[in-house]
Amino acid sequence: MAENLNDEALRREVRAELSRVEEDATYTSKAHFEAADRWSGVHLWVGIASALMAALAGASAWKNQPEIASTLALISGALTALLTFLNPQSRHAAHQQAGARFVALRNEARLMRQVELLATASAALPDLVTRLKDLSKRYSDANAASPLIPRHAYQSAARGIRQGQARHAVDSPPAASVSAS
Repeated sequence: MAENLNDEALRREVRAELSRVEEDATYTSKAHFEAADRWSGVHLWVGIASALMAALAGASAWKNQPEIASTLALISGALTALLTFLNPQSRHAAHQQAGARFVALRNEARLMRQVELLATASAALPDLVTRLKDLSKRYSDANAASPLIPRHAYQSAARGIRQGQARHAVDSPPAASVSAS
């Protein structure tokens, strides 16, 4: 009897910790994807502006307007330097990869919590605890290796999660049916 109580207490604690890892990974992955989207936009818009300024500078030089051409060429050069300095393409890729790592961790935690924990016999609980420790360590390692999440990205992710963007349809309560009268 005492062993069953200990097993149930252990299952509750494992379930709670898996839920924590899953929730943390949900917020972290979504925040990284938000940051990746922002850096992708920076790369696109600064790159377009730089190319446009270069094209206009060339057209101005062609039309024999050296003052306008030199001003536009300077602006294009400054925008190109900004692209090089900020390196938004690399930042986008780093956040995208980090987001994907956290999605994988979230999915693993959810599978362990919703399927494996239910199917695990009492004798195998220590193995599940070992896997939970490994999952938790991999989460911490991924967090340490990931770029910092900007505040705006985290806030946007949290807002989206509260609005249900990270929820699977299967996890939502069924909608009330409307009867035809």
